[in-house]
Amino acid sequence: MMRGHLLKTVTDKNFLIALIEEAVGGNFFRYFFQMPTLARFELETHQRVERGESLTADSLMNLMADLFTDGFGPKVKVDRPRVGMVWSTFGHLCSDYYVYQYATGISGAHAL
Repeated sequence: MMRGHLLKTVTDKNFLIALIEEAVGGNFFRYFFQMPTLARFELETHQRVERGESLTADSLMNLMADLFTDGFGPKVKVDRPRVGMVWSTFGHLCSDYYVYQYATGISGAHAL
């Protein structure tokens, strides 16, 4: 609601650009792409444990890089070592299936 109000009332071009960039580059990427990708990562790690497979840093990094590569598509070159470490920067993953709630909650809020 705040963003909508600001878009209608603010006339400063630089402020509006920053506002749109924050919405698209920050929120939409993070909550509609990154969080669902982390949810897929979390589901797969739980399934691997249930199958009796071990989780190593290398296996987690490869899984994360594979999921981001899949999400970005074949035309985007992914820096696998860098993207592979994304999972380690989210303490959210310490709470089971918490990241899943981001996309659903933000989707509902955006619809309002």
